[in-house]
Amino acid sequence: MARCNQDDFKKHGQALAGVAAVPGAKNRAIVASLDRKIWNTADGERGFDTKYNVSSVVIMANCKTVFTGFGEAGHPGAIQIWRMPLSHAQNEVQAHSAPIVAMRLNFYNDRLFTAGKDGCLMIHEVKDREARIDQGKVVQPTYSDEILAEKSEIEESLNLRDTLFNDLVSAKDINSTNVSEQAAANNERDKIKKLEEQI
Repeated sequence: MARCNQDDFKKHGQALAGVAAVPGAKNRAIVASLDRKIWNTADGERGFDTKYNVSSVVIMANCKTVFTGFGEAGHPGAIQIWRMPLSHAQNEVQAHSAPIVAMRLNFYNDRLFTAGKDGCLMIHEVKDREARIDQGKVVQPTYSDEILAEKSEIEESLNLRDTLFNDLVSAKDINSTNVSEQAAANNERDKIKKLEEQI
């Protein structure tokens, strides 16, 4: 891993509160600083006033929309929506009754998840058609057909299977001609099949 030049990110000179990497751009991010400004590291000289302290920043995959979450006690839980290139907030939505501590977009960029100090997780629908990834082209993950079981459960099932198998062998004794013993043997065989399916 190569370290970037230190001067690349010292242009602003303020403590940072939130950062979001710009997708597809090398060494570029949208940053919120404690002087109540949001700025693009590509243009570190000019920040844009957010009016309140920002605690979290996320950017959509198409690099056209930025969401900032407020972490200030006097104006908690609001989300500002910015369009790129940054100039001013396009909209503001009140989401929480306490400061926002984290925000994330889902893979398709159609849901924004926000967590606040009020103990709530909010899921917001994002209505930007350009930002969504074509879901038809994405391969959905396949889930395993395996069922997790405790070792003791597996051992118990194996012991029961062995017991039933031994009972079946003794019931199939050639000398045995009793109909009820043969019915019991068939019943034992069915139980063994069910157990093997479970295992």
